Amino acid sequence: MCNDPYGQKSARIQAEGDLEFAKELRDEREKQLDELWEKSQNRIPGIISGVSSSIPVADAVSDNRDRYYLDSLQSLEHEIKRNKLKEQLLLSELKQKSEEFSDIFGRAQTLEKELSRLAEVRQLYEVVQTRFAQKDLERSADMPGAIAKQLPAFVASQPSQDRRFLYTAIVLILDGLAMLVFRWLLRRRRTA
Repeated sequence: MCNDPYGQKSARIQAEGDLEFAKELRDEREKQLDELWEKSQNRIPGIISGVSSSIPVADAVSDNRDRYYLDSLQSLEHEIKRNKLKEQLLLSELKQKSEEFSDIFGRAQTLEKELSRLAEVRQLYEVVQTRFAQKDLERSADMPGAIAKQLPAFVASQPSQDRRFLYTAIVLILDGLAMLVFRWLLRRRRTA
């Protein structure tokens, strides 16, 4: 792991920068090899696209120069393969780091949600505890004007006194009186 104070983001940026730099170096080296190859083709008239003609190569170019070109070509091919392998490794590491980051980010969001919910529960607990202390203080006997519950409230299944007959009789009497008053008013109107 890196000891970078900026963390994984900085390491990812650095890895991407190294990858870009390696690609640029590879492209430059490929251009140099292409130029070198074209120059060698111009100097050797007997070689046309890699196939020798009737003029032998040994007559056109010395053995040392051939070995140098072959060695440099092989080392460049080896370097290209190595850079491609490095690129693959860096891409796989980048993918792994991004997966780790997304996992850690998801956990951090979950933790933040849980902490906010816990803060709400704590606040509610403090409110309930404060109200409970107030109620306890109100129930205390030393407090003047304290309201105390004497008996629990309950609903009676039967009334203490049955007054249905009395109320029925009163309603019938008042109804009869209302009918008499109505008749009296009606007769008075007709006679008038």
